[in-house]
Amino acid sequence: MMNETAMQDTMLFFDQHQGVYPLDRVAYLVGHHHSPEQIDGIDYQILIEADYIVNASESGYSQQTIQSFMEHTMKTTAGIRLTKTVFGV
Repeated sequence: MMNETAMQDTMLFFDQHQGVYPLDRVAYLVGHHHSPEQIDGIDYQILIEADYIVNASESGYSQQTIQSFMEHTMKTTAGIRLTKTVFGV
């Protein structure tokens, strides 16, 4: 899982590139967005959370499954808040 240092490093990276992501980072994120155990930055964390919310909604995941993912994988305040709002967990 992503730690505080990884989050800070990602934000620094984003700032240094003036909000423009290099193509190799985008390709990496797209290619690994189903691997939450490999999260290495806030961009990756946000992608994993957003993808999960969409998949849970489209596939009708159980409340228990959603709650477990939220507790064990979600880290962002926005992702947790949206999950609670959308799914009522």
